[in-house]
Amino acid sequence: AMVDLPYDGPPREGTRGGLEQFRWEDIKDQTMKDRECYLGQSLMVGMQGRGGRFFKHDWWSQKVGKDTQAKLQEERDITQMYEDELMQEAL
Repeated sequence: AMVDLPYDGPPREGTRGGLEQFRWEDIKDQTMKDRECYLGQSLMVGMQGRGGRFFKHDWWSQKVGKDTQAKLQEERDITQMYEDELMQEAL
């Protein structure tokens, strides 16, 4: 015989597919076990460190300073000149 279990509600809090109701800030309040169910949670919410504080590992997406931007442009120009020289030699 089948056992009828009482329904206690959804297994975890939050919205299921309601984009207008979804907020990443709500994910921060969930337990780690529930938070892992969301793709991109480590990027959007961050990782929880000691003391319950969240920090993000997004150093690769930070804005580049002007001096670094100039260095990158200079490196691109040098590479382009080198590639142009190689192309001329090949022709």
